[in-house]
Amino acid sequence: MRLKSDREFENSQRKLTELLKRIEAKERAESRSQAHELSLESMKLMAKRLRAEVEEYERAHQTN
Repeated sequence: MRLKSDREFENSQRKLTELLKRIEAKERAESRSQAHELSLESMKLMAKRLRAEVEEYERAHQTN
């Protein structure tokens, strides 16, 4: 997905920040069940995708 507006960019940045906080909390959690690990991996993949979208938007909208 490609971000199309400043609003989408801002929302993606906010979602990424919240997701990273959730990942950090999940990594500190005691539970290490298979479901826990799969959930954590899924969250990390989503964060990676969001980070790439945010970075792409920032590069495309840099003012030099």
